[in-house]
Amino acid sequence: MPPHSQPPLHNGNGPTENYFFRIISFNHGIVFQFIAIWLLSLFLKLDERLKIAYNQQLMAEVNYLKAKVNPHFLFNTLNNIYSLTLVKSEVAPDAVLRLSNLMRYVVTECENKKVLLSKELEHIENFVALQKLRLSEKNTLSFTVNGTFKNQLIAPIILINYIENAFKYGVNPETMSEIDIKVQINGNDLTLIVKNHIVVNRGTSANSSTKEGMQNSLKRLDILYPNKYKLKVDDTGTMYTCTLQIDLS
Repeated sequence: MPPHSQPPLHNGNGPTENYFFRIISFNHGIVFQFIAIWLLSLFLKLDERLKIAYNQQLMAEVNYLKAKVNPHFLFNTLNNIYSLTLVKSEVAPDAVLRLSNLMRYVVTECENKKVLLSKELEHIENFVALQKLRLSEKNTLSFTVNGTFKNQLIAPIILINYIENAFKYGVNPETMSEIDIKVQINGNDLTLIVKNHIVVNRGTSANSSTKEGMQNSLKRLDILYPNKYKLKVDDTGTMYTCTLQIDLS
């Protein structure tokens, strides 16, 4: 090469430009990885917030359903207790105490996601005892609990709707009727069986109210015991039987 000659210029495919694009490509790879990680982080945070919001929504729905107390039962019970006090019945103080315990349970214990099964059964016992006040000699009532229960836990107010319906449609002071309520406990397996004659006319509004109550109960069961319960209903038109099985584990 002559001493004063210049080195040949590199064309577009020369090593200098290839090196430049390799640097750009490398940097682009880093930028792309950074953006991908950033987007993934945002997605995970968003997914976590959605889960929290979803759980909060479910718990809000559960708390709303638990807070629903049948006003007709409350008014009827107060009227019955008032009638007992007028005749100075000896059972009036016990009825007042049971109503007090029942309302205290609804107001305080139902704030917890789970309660002792023994407390839930005591609540049902108080409810049934107060319902007895409206029965006549033509109405037969049986309430039994079989099995051992100590430390088992259960969602509060999860059984009562099915028992309420038995008294709602199975009691007519002028008609012979029978209500049979059984609770069977075997370890963590709980079975509630409620049978009642249908002696009250189930009008459109009553059916609508009952269906809404059943749907609310199913919502709570789906939320609190997913894939851990079985519900069977047999309605012959004259006899209604409800069997609910729950795995409390």
